[in-house]
This record gives sequence, structure tokens and C-alpha cells, in this order.
Amino acid sequence: MHIDHSLKMNKTILKTISAIWILLLFITSCNLPFTRGNNSSQFSIPEAEVVFQVVVPEKIEVGSSVYLELLDEVTGFYFNPTRYEMNKSSDVGYLFRLPLPIGSTINYRYIKIKDSAISEFNSRNQAVISRKLIVDGPVLVQDLVAGWADTQFVGTTGKVTGQVIDAQNNAPVPDLVVSIAGIETSTLSDGTFIFPDIPVGIHNLVILSKDGSYSPFQQYAKVAEHATTPVM
Repeated sequence: MHIDHSLKMNKTILKTISAIWILLLFITSCNLPFTRGNNSSQFSIPEAEVVFQVVVPEKIEVGSSVYLELLDEVTGFYFNPTRYEMNKSSDVGYLFRLPLPIGSTINYRYIKIKDSAISEFNSRNQAVISRKLIVDGPVLVQDLVAGWADTQFVGTTGKVTGQVIDAQNNAPVPDLVVSIAGIETSTLSDGTFIFPDIPVGIHNLVILSKDGSYSPFQQYAKVAEHATTPVM
């Protein structure tokens, strides 16, 4: 009986010590700062420097600033925008450098801020919902602001037309999103699209598949006065 009682006492003491040791380990681990290992870089997304260069229709008022506004498509374009005050490069020119994830599609637009935010308007005198950019590497983005909510567009325009064809079977691809100069449309049943009133100048044209079944397409289009610029 004496031996059995001693064994029971020893086991009880060991269990108590083990429980205290585990508890101390848990408390210590909770207080340790979280650190990443050397191979954490494999989880990072590579970025490229994107230079946004924009020309506004006229010199803005004293005390006003031009901002680049990045839009959150997940929560909605009118929620959680991120704004960057652009650097003035001339009376009507502004630019801003920003690292962005390679492979991402960026929704953005320009706003003018003094006492309140004034939205960018396109050449149809409609508020620009978003412009689009595919980040496939370092790039210089050249944009023209046609007008503001308080300044309607006055200028010459040209036409941009095109057709989207499936590279594998040469079939036309309908219902793709096509965006240029703050204006958006969709390809028709024959894969064609048309923008009749794009301001004269160089614009970035982006074509996206709504369901991701086609790779994004991006190309600059040079628009001349009263002329048609084809995109294939």
C-alpha cells in the first residue's frame, strides 16, 4: 500500500508540473511577435511602377487640386475610393507614380477637389464611372479629361471602331466590355463595337471578358479629328 500510494502521489505531481509547463508555453507563445520566415517572399505579389499622366481641359482654379481616384469594384465604385493628389507638371498637366500589382485590372478616374469633390465627365457630358487599366508591367498611362461636372466638354472628336475575333476558331466574340476615354460599351453579336465621339488624342482601349473566359486586351488608340481609328 505504501508503494502504491507513493506512485499515485508521483503521478499526480508529474501531471501538475506538466499542466503548468504547457500553460506557460501557451502564454509565452501568445506574447511572442508574429514574424515571417525567409521564404515569405514567395507569397508577395510583384508590382510595377505605373505613371499616370493626365491633361485637363483647362487650368484649374486657384486652391483646387487634381486627384487620381482608385475604385474598389468589390464594394462598389462609390464606396472606399483611394485618392492620391497628383503632381502638377504644367498648367493643364498632372502626373503621379504608383506601384501596382502586376496582372491586376485597375478601375480609376480623376476628380477635382477644392471645397468638394467634382467628378470627371467624358465627351458625352456624362460622369465617368471608371476608367480601366491592365497592369502588365511598368507603363506610362496617358489620359485626357474631357470635362468636369462644372465644365462641359468642348472640342473635336473622332471615331473608334473594332471587332473582336476568337483566335482559335475565328468566331466573333459578343458581350465583352470595351472601355476607352471614360466611356464603356459591349461588343455586339458579330463582335463589333463603336465609339463615335472620342476626343482627339491618344487613349487607352481595354477589352475585358465578364466571366474571365478570354484574356484581357489593351492597346493605345490614336484618335484624329473626324477620322475613324480601327482596332482589331
